[in-house]
Amino acid sequence: MKYLRLYAGILLLILAVSGLIFWETTGRDRVMMDEVIAASRDIRAGSVVAADMLQLVRVPKDSRIENGFPAGEESKLIGKKTASPIAGNQQISSVNFVDEDEEMKADEAFFVIPAEWIAMRTSALRRGDTVEIYTCGYESSGAYEGDETYDGSGAYESDETYEGEETYEDNGTYENSGAYESDEACEGMSLGRYRLAFVKNAEEGEVRDMLPSGELLYEPEETFARTDADSVIDHVEIIATKSDYARIREYAAVRETPSLLLVQRGRTQ
Repeated sequence: MKYLRLYAGILLLILAVSGLIFWETTGRDRVMMDEVIAASRDIRAGSVVAADMLQLVRVPKDSRIENGFPAGEESKLIGKKTASPIAGNQQISSVNFVDEDEEMKADEAFFVIPAEWIAMRTSALRRGDTVEIYTCGYESSGAYEGDETYDGSGAYESDETYEGEETYEDNGTYENSGAYESDEACEGMSLGRYRLAFVKNAEEGEVRDMLPSGELLYEPEETFARTDADSVIDHVEIIATKSDYARIREYAAVRETPSLLLVQRGRTQ
């Protein structure tokens, strides 16, 4: 009986030491860490992912990024095109990739909407957003009338009328030079919805979100978090067909004053 207790004590000690070694070498990782896919090196935007660009890393469970990829899903990433740069050892997320449904079609290209065409836009516009472009139905000559149709000649017609008198009416409309009579100030005919390829400042640099620390972000913040930018928006570039852009240009290029309203409609990727 004496030896049985001794052997049992030794066995319990061995089990305790073994359990401690297992916890420190393997168990802690299994319980508190997850294995995820990360970049094995810096990956440029527009790259097609190959197997040697990926690696598995272990991270604390509370450090996993949203929409990341766990170990075993490498095949889902191989062949995808990156939409933004990925730093080496950075966890990979679905937001890093181009949505195949949103890639440019064969008949699409980048087209510039210059600053002199833009009458109104929000400072929160960033690349990847969708905007709806409206005619801003007024011009310095006061020639604005008709039926809310666009005939392609550069003339814009609407039932809303423009007058040069400085009067203010009770129905919420305002008549003055450079303004027009409407219940919807400036929002006229839609020229379509377009994805923003680039949002540029006057020096042709991309406008980026900036954190209070001064750090610049490659990927735009959520719309309501876009409180600061590194520069002021000057012009944008849209993804459109030649015929769609010709319609926009035909309307805007002949106006003596900015005539397009860019209405933010969210993100498409």
